[in-house]
Amino acid sequence: MVRMCYHTAITAKREICDSSPCIRRFEIRREVPLDSRALAVHQFDLIQDRLKKQSLADSAATAWLQKYVVPAVAEYWERPRFREYATWSIVNLADSEDRQILDALRESIHGVADAIQQLATEPRIARHIEQLPSAVSAIVEEEIWIEGDESDTVRTSTTHPESIRVHPNLLKRFLRDGDFQLINSNDYFEPVQKFTQWGDKPVQRGELIVSVNPQFVPIGDMIVHTMLRRIELAEESIQSGHRIVLQAVSKADADLEALTTAVHTAMAAFTKLVVTIRPRFQHDPEAKLRQACVVLTQIYAAKNPAADCDWLGLPNDVVESGRQTIDMRLQSWSGIQMYLVIANALTTLEKLYQGQPDQNEIDEAVASCRLVIAEKSSQVWWEGKECRSGFSLFEFRALHLLAKRASGRRIIAETDVFSDVGSQSRFPTMISRLKKRLPETFAECIIHGGQKCTYRLDLPGDQVHVAAR
Repeated sequence: MVRMCYHTAITAKREICDSSPCIRRFEIRREVPLDSRALAVHQFDLIQDRLKKQSLADSAATAWLQKYVVPAVAEYWERPRFREYATWSIVNLADSEDRQILDALRESIHGVADAIQQLATEPRIARHIEQLPSAVSAIVEEEIWIEGDESDTVRTSTTHPESIRVHPNLLKRFLRDGDFQLINSNDYFEPVQKFTQWGDKPVQRGELIVSVNPQFVPIGDMIVHTMLRRIELAEESIQSGHRIVLQAVSKADADLEALTTAVHTAMAAFTKLVVTIRPRFQHDPEAKLRQACVVLTQIYAAKNPAADCDWLGLPNDVVESGRQTIDMRLQSWSGIQMYLVIANALTTLEKLYQGQPDQNEIDEAVASCRLVIAEKSSQVWWEGKECRSGFSLFEFRALHLLAKRASGRRIIAETDVFSDVGSQSRFPTMISRLKKRLPETFAECIIHGGQKCTYRLDLPGDQVHVAAR
């Protein structure tokens, strides 16, 4: 159920009458009630000015999370629409049209890296690449100490250009047998970190560390954010390698038309795909709503250890590590930014059912009832999960009638479902087959009605909801 908070205001009116002295009349005016989400937004408005002036969140901010944000998110936690948006990156990027675009981009990255490599390893080009001046003025190497979400530089060293050289060989990681990965569902809370061998030591790559990369927002749809960061890194490396081989080609007196044409074609295909990615995954209005649902999922998981996160479909260690990561970041220098993002997510959540009030009814029912049936769309939910068994017209009619008559423990018979007369076994056989396709706990609730060829639903009426939509 949705919690409501009524703001009661007392207004004073001054009236002057010809026959009486000035009197003051008080009226009680009730304003529009605030649900838990709106109340949380309202409470943040009271603390945000002070919060913005702080380097670390204070007790008022922590109290706001526990007293207002957690209860607000709890009302959405089991709603199918909220979960759909919160898991979009996990589910949709596994098998969808978007995944096909990303697969095409991955193949394009492999293809352009391979084309540049082939041109760069051509002996006449390789010789000129070695002779080219370095495109980098210096490399600054830092050892960074990190604890939780805090970081500090321990030691810095600089390597000057005479001893380094940017080389297309760096593109090897983007080849098919390289370690480049575009999408990883385990990035949900925190980018999965990569290590590379540096001499005899494994060294962590710094480009995906959230605390030292301003490209990352410290909370939100990390799967998409990390994917975009990986694309950005690939784009930088590929463009750099492309420039170097073109410089070498311009100095080589050789007929390399076939190889250069292959590079130009691969680069054009790669650039075209990259241009389509960011608007599709970041600037789309739906992306803002997905971001909001992910933010609130992450904060609810972090601040409510008892929250059931199985519906995310992620490994337990990823969820537990993610909970700790989010909680630590809230206490770090990035905590203030996170509070602002959380407040914005609550505001955006208002659009979850915009233009679809019927879906709001369904989602509330799914979150609070064991059985929910939507009449017009012929959908069935049992214990929060949709039953996608492809029910026939008669099977759905039977389920619909069982649900409608559950409150009075009333029975259904063959004549309620079928308009004609069939064999004596037709109805019992249909019910038996139907039960085999339902979740076991649901099937057990469809019991014999006490009369021949009758059935009823063994559920209290308050655990069943039938929506007319």
